[in-house]
Amino acid sequence: MTHPSPNSLRHAGLASICLALTAALGCGGQGDEQAATTAAPTNTGAPAGPVDGPPMSGVSSRGSFQIEVTPKGGPIPTNEPFDVKLSVTEPETGAPFTGFDAITLDARMPGHDHGMTRDVELVATDTPGEYVAEGLLFHMIGYWEFHVDVVQGPRMERAQVATTLEF
Repeated sequence: MTHPSPNSLRHAGLASICLALTAALGCGGQGDEQAATTAAPTNTGAPAGPVDGPPMSGVSSRGSFQIEVTPKGGPIPTNEPFDVKLSVTEPETGAPFTGFDAITLDARMPGHDHGMTRDVELVATDTPGEYVAEGLLFHMIGYWEFHVDVVQGPRMERAQVATTLEF
């Protein structure tokens, strides 16, 4: 079971997943922001299928963009590969945020000073501002952070969200 954590720790990501994109808008400076969380969507009567895990939302350190990281197919498992959907939007309008040269998604256990044991690829979907990362693996229980960094030229801005895996 995962539980979002309001804690925000400052650690740089080591095992990054990178997708280079071109765009015209700049991003702010480097830094972290406290994680915020939203509730899971309700059933709208759609056909039964795998239910995604609860989304985790946060705003970047300079407020230029917000993220929503949603585990696909249910809560994040321990020591089993899983996929996430990443949405990157403008905080004020909800429009897709695409103003950067590159975007990375990383997951770390700051209390243990390590990240995942594998690299995964972040792939753009057909929907602007949406990406999928497949094959993530949280190999142990405890507090994990997702870091999403966007880069424009020499500047990097981070948004992060957190979860805790329990028995």
